[in-house]
Amino acid sequence: MLIIIIKDYSKRGIMRKLIPKEELDALFKEIYSTETTETDYNIQKKEIKPLDSRYRFLMYRYKTALKKILISNLPVKVNIQNTSVTKNGGFEDKNLLLYSYDIEGKFRFFVGISESITSVEKKIYEENIYSLFKNEYDLYSIMENISISIVKTVQNDFPFKFKKINGSAVQFYNDDFVIFDYSLNLDGENVVISLLFEELMLEAVEPDVFIYSPPTSYGKKLLERVKKRVSLKLYVESEPFNIDLNKLKEGCIVDIGNTKFTNSIKGEER
Repeated sequence: MLIIIIKDYSKRGIMRKLIPKEELDALFKEIYSTETTETDYNIQKKEIKPLDSRYRFLMYRYKTALKKILISNLPVKVNIQNTSVTKNGGFEDKNLLLYSYDIEGKFRFFVGISESITSVEKKIYEENIYSLFKNEYDLYSIMENISISIVKTVQNDFPFKFKKINGSAVQFYNDDFVIFDYSLNLDGENVVISLLFEELMLEAVEPDVFIYSPPTSYGKKLLERVKKRVSLKLYVESEPFNIDLNKLKEGCIVDIGNTKFTNSIKGEER
C-alpha cells in the first residue's frame, strides 16, 4: 500500500507551484484504481522429485522407434536433436495437433505434434518430385498414421486397449503425468513431438528392460552362411550387460566389445 502525506501549503500557494492540479488528480486516480493483492500463504508447492530412471529408459527406447516411424511416413530428412523427460511440467496444448486416447477408462495417453510440422508440407512440394503427387498427399492423414504407429509401439510395453477419443485439451484422470519430448529437425523445420503418459499407467506395468535390435541385411547374410555350414539349429543369445543411463544421448558411444555369446554352435565346413 502506498501512502502519500501532503502538508497544507495552500495558504502560501506552494502546492500549486510544486504539483500541477492535473498531475495530482491523475496520481490519485492511478493509486485508487490499482488492484492490490495479498500473497496466499495457504498454497502448497508441489515437491519436485527426481524422475525414475526407467522413464528415461523408455524415452530412449521410444526415440529409436519414433525415428523409424517418421522415416517410414515422411519423405524428408529426419533428425532428432534433443530429448527430455519431465513430470507435471507445464504443457501448452494449443497450436499443436493433439491425438487423445482413453485406456480402459483408467488412464489417458496423448500424442502432441507441434503445428510447425505443417510447414514441412510446403517444403515437400517445392522443387521436389513429390509435388507430382500433391493430390494424393495429405499431411493430416500421415500424422494420424504416425500417432497410430506410436500407440502400437507403446502397446508392446503396456498391453491395454487404447481407444481414440475426440479431445482438444490435455486432461488426465489423475494429477501426476510424465512427458517425453522429442525435438526434431524435419528438413530444416523445428518440430516437437510429445508423448504424455499418466504416471499411474507407467507404474501399472513393469516394461521389458531390454531393447531388441533386428539384424542388418549384412547380418542376415552372415546368419545364412552359418546355417549352410551347421546341420543343427543355431541359437545365439548375448549375455545382458549394463548401460550407463548418462551415455544414452547423442555423441556418446556404448562399448559392447566385451559382450560374450552363449549357446553358440560352431560348424565345420563341408
